[in-house]
Amino acid sequence: MSDIKSVRKDSIGTPKQITDYNFEDHQDIPFHLGEWVLKVADVDNIYSLDLADINNLINGYNQWCDEKDVA
Repeated sequence: MSDIKSVRKDSIGTPKQITDYNFEDHQDIPFHLGEWVLKVADVDNIYSLDLADINNLINGYNQWCDEKDVA
């Protein structure tokens, strides 16, 4: 799995260390994340999804959670 470490700031400017996922192969996706993606995308086969879409889904959800926690 490839990931990119980056820093985001919360609403009061405090840096938060996060991981942006950048899976390069479907086999790199951990089981628990793969199962979640399958449920959210309402598909039966993870290979039917483009890796960019999977990465965007997971990263977007993580960002939404981060923003929700500080709101």
